[in-house]
Amino acid sequence: MTTEQLEEQFEQYEIDSTTFTELQSRQKELIETSLEDAMPLIQWYHKKGLYFTHPTIERHTSRGPILGFDEARYELVVYDSHIGFLRINLREKEEKRMKLTDIVEDGYFETAMEGILFLQTMMGQYLDEVKEMNARLEAQLSKYDA
Repeated sequence: MTTEQLEEQFEQYEIDSTTFTELQSRQKELIETSLEDAMPLIQWYHKKGLYFTHPTIERHTSRGPILGFDEARYELVVYDSHIGFLRINLREKEEKRMKLTDIVEDGYFETAMEGILFLQTMMGQYLDEVKEMNARLEAQLSKYDA
């Protein structure tokens, strides 16, 4: 390999690195605007005392939308509208503040967006679950109630 070839690769590396930084900035902006748009929903769920759930993460919290879960650390990543971004260790019950940059750099963009957008349909899931529980209880009662 010649130094000219290295120089060409380095130039491409600089271009790609700039693109990477720009794409991460766009991801941060999208999370931020999505949370702003979802704030009335977040406040409504808080007011009703309902837990926040996630379509792909089997956890719930009263704090706010679930943005991610680190299985190795057993930490839930959430957005608390009063505090901001948090990493909650579920074993030790410790909370650490996070920055939006951490959410993106740690690879939580997609799960964060799924959690935020899920706020639009989460009540429907609650409704489906309670209907299913009611049907199960009615079936049990009809089996033994004469």
